[in-house]
Amino acid sequence: MRFRLPVYAAALALFAAMPAPAGTVFVDNAMNKIGRDAPVGGAFKPVQLEAMRNEHELFQIVFHADEEPIDDASVTIGELESPDGNRIPAEAITLRRAHYIHLAQYVPEPVWLPDALLPYHGEKLIVPPHQNQAIYVDIHVPADTPPGDYLGSIQVTIDGQLKTTTLTIQVRNLLLDDTPTFQSAFAIWNDDQLLAPYPDIRPGSPEARALYEKLYWFMTDYRLPPDDLPVQLNSQEADRFLNHPKVNSFRIPYNPDDPEGFQDVCNLLREKGLLERGYVYTIDEPTPDQYQFCADYAKRIHELAPDVRFLLTVDKGYNDTLKNSIDIWCPILAGYDYDYFTERRKDGNNVWWYTCVWPQKPYPTYLINDDGVSPRILEWMQAKYNVEGNLYWSVNIWRKYNAEKQAYEARDIWNDPAAFPNANGDGYLLYPAEDPTAEPIPTLRLELIRQGNEDFDMLSMLKQATRRAIQAVGIEDYTPEMRVYELVNRIADSMTSYTKDPEALEQLRRDVLDELETLAAGPAAVITASVPEGIVVQDREISWSVYPEAGSTVTVTVEDEGGAETLAPENAEARPLQFRYRPKRRAELAITVEKDGRSADFRRRYRVNPNQDTVLPVLSWAKPEEQLKKFRLDHVKLFPIAGSAMQGFEFLPDIDYAFVRFDIPEDTSPYQWILINLANPGDGTAVGGLNFYGPNGPKYGQNLMVKPHGKASLAFPFNPPGAKPEDAYNELGIWMHQSAVHRKLEVESVSLHTQQPKADNTR
Repeated sequence: MRFRLPVYAAALALFAAMPAPAGTVFVDNAMNKIGRDAPVGGAFKPVQLEAMRNEHELFQIVFHADEEPIDDASVTIGELESPDGNRIPAEAITLRRAHYIHLAQYVPEPVWLPDALLPYHGEKLIVPPHQNQAIYVDIHVPADTPPGDYLGSIQVTIDGQLKTTTLTIQVRNLLLDDTPTFQSAFAIWNDDQLLAPYPDIRPGSPEARALYEKLYWFMTDYRLPPDDLPVQLNSQEADRFLNHPKVNSFRIPYNPDDPEGFQDVCNLLREKGLLERGYVYTIDEPTPDQYQFCADYAKRIHELAPDVRFLLTVDKGYNDTLKNSIDIWCPILAGYDYDYFTERRKDGNNVWWYTCVWPQKPYPTYLINDDGVSPRILEWMQAKYNVEGNLYWSVNIWRKYNAEKQAYEARDIWNDPAAFPNANGDGYLLYPAEDPTAEPIPTLRLELIRQGNEDFDMLSMLKQATRRAIQAVGIEDYTPEMRVYELVNRIADSMTSYTKDPEALEQLRRDVLDELETLAAGPAAVITASVPEGIVVQDREISWSVYPEAGSTVTVTVEDEGGAETLAPENAEARPLQFRYRPKRRAELAITVEKDGRSADFRRRYRVNPNQDTVLPVLSWAKPEEQLKKFRLDHVKLFPIAGSAMQGFEFLPDIDYAFVRFDIPEDTSPYQWILINLANPGDGTAVGGLNFYGPNGPKYGQNLMVKPHGKASLAFPFNPPGAKPEDAYNELGIWMHQSAVHRKLEVESVSLHTQQPKADNTR
């Protein structure tokens, strides 16, 4: 969203000339997550939004109390109307009041953050001194809304004083389809979790089934069909779910003791033309020693139904045992390997992914204490890396997992954010309504996920439009997926390096909407580039090839430090037209293609990173004897490597975790990345981990995986920006679990970096 004064807004913005109230009110992007006690402020400016038809737009209105409390505040928003009398009704606008929850664990310092978004219908708000109270505004543009500008007003009162500003929505000439272009498995846990807030409802009762169905339809409205339907797939009731446009995926139950029942369900779904939407997901996160079991399990399923899809939550594995068994690969975010899973798609497989309690920052997460951009930008990354589905283990863990007892127990849902250890908010995106027949309470995180889901579908629309342009101009070495990769790179150049600025994401979204409209209205054109959009290194020359529709004229201008200039093609008679430019600071390329009175305008944006990488080697075999003295081996023995001064590590299987550890005596605080180069001499995949240790505790979760007789260069975030020397990591540990099948690993080098290095896992 953006905030600016529309051309006709000044005459409508009214500000009551009364004594200053005890607090202030301002509007902000919903991705700016503002804590209850944050000392913030802003202006009550006009709000201008842009949306496709059938899309939701979200922003927040924040009341801030100064020294005295705000005793009576309220918000009212009515219908919006276009100059020609079309309307977005008030019923399409939903207001929700932020419930702030206290985070005391798993955060640098305690903080109150917004999470549950309670229904708000204009009732009085009370804001204690030095606190904030946000009202989130969700506007759904009905699918039949004519394109145009729609104007309305936002009225707020603070202790009897009225303030009014304008709300404008530009409805684009684009329609978001009801059916998502990706699949999902966001699980609703039944019985003890679902009914925990409602002790009077019995499991299996009509009330329990109605409650599950209420949550099911609620999640589909967020473009996230849950895994299990509320009814059996072979029941008479199933068709009202299976034939609904918002339901594009579902889980198919499989019981090895009832193969005939499974086969009957698959036959029924196949007859209805729905089998391709379903999947079997009955095994979760197998370890490498369980891969053969998974392969045999998948074989039995495919013998019963060769065309049913078997989903497995597993990383790339480099394991031939699984390669021909899995239909839907579903790695965790940190285990996603772009090149490997591109090959799996070429094999005809689907690729999904998932996140949970891990990985946490710097990966984007669904956790409460993560920034507001994270849950939305994850769907942009999903589009960039061509991931076709998203899985989340639960949306309603309303009890609390006790790790010591290995069991769930009661939780104070509204005051205890840790339903699962080591994370705030993992396992739930909904809160229970007081009345089980009412809609559940969404979290701010879920609202932002929906924004990202709509962004993903918008990018799918761009793929379709780009495909048509590619066919029109007749090029073969460029794909719609490449265009989406290039543009998303502007805000996310890797899984762990992405913008935290909401406006950067919003600007890119506006550019995508512009590109969609220009591809629909103007002459066809395709622009390819030598590098993706976003960050480029200093003094890097970029080249662009413009493939215009025959008979078109092309003008290219670039705006950068020092002003704008027009670029000349290298050869005005050639096709494609070639342009070159070396960005200075921030370069915005504008390409205009004109033909027969029609024009198409395209934008490409780049920014220069002037910083150079500084490298600190921490493991090097230049002096083998000195390096060997640094190692502390715990159930690990060395083995010689022929023709090399290096020594390899063999991890013994007689302990849960066998370790190699070594200290880093230098100050590591300036270094935000670590690069480890590995080799695997064995016939099977080497799977291990890399841990960091420092004064404030360890950091786990860096997975090491190397294919048989292969090498891997892996980069991971290390110290956070601005780390102090006394807080920086100063020790590394490389380990293998007892269950690992292949025990040998060669560590060729380890180095620390101030900039993100190139690696196999940072594409």
